[in-house]
Amino acid sequence: MPQSSSTQGVQTTTDLGFVSDVTLRRKLVEAIETTSELYLVQQDPNYSALAKEIRRIIVLYCASIIEAVLLYLYKKYGYKLTKLEYRDIQTLTQRYQLDSNCKFVIASQVNVPRHERELMLDLLLKLFIDENIIPKQLGEKIEKVKAIRNTFHLAKSRSGMSIGQPGIKASFDAVYETIVVVRNHLANRQA
Repeated sequence: MPQSSSTQGVQTTTDLGFVSDVTLRRKLVEAIETTSELYLVQQDPNYSALAKEIRRIIVLYCASIIEAVLLYLYKKYGYKLTKLEYRDIQTLTQRYQLDSNCKFVIASQVNVPRHERELMLDLLLKLFIDENIIPKQLGEKIEKVKAIRNTFHLAKSRSGMSIGQPGIKASFDAVYETIVVVRNHLANRQA
């Protein structure tokens, strides 16, 4: 991603034209430009001590771009992911409490829509793979990006998750392919 105005052939001003939310489109363009600039910085010998962390930041941005594009598709066509909630919870009397480590209850199970803030990359990815919008091969690339992104959790192990140039290229490829797949899917639905 050596150029800030394009990403491996993706002209950000035209290829993101399918995103009708102007604010989101601007944020996506800025994020792509930021990853391009960070790519150049991490190659600069003056920043060799920081290169590994800069690459980690690039992957974080890539995962965020992918997640934003998938969330845009989700909202545009009104997909609904639900979660199971329990309501009207009634604890059974002591005579039915057979295990001291838990409480036995009776409750109503209700499927409710997930709030937008609960729609993380893993849920969106699974939905769009199940809907045959995201091909499995692209899904695997996105999973790798997600796994590297998760190394930002400082309390989690980073062993086995090196981020070299191949990891960066795979992340950029995943961003590019996701944009193309979503753009093409939207174009096909409108045709």
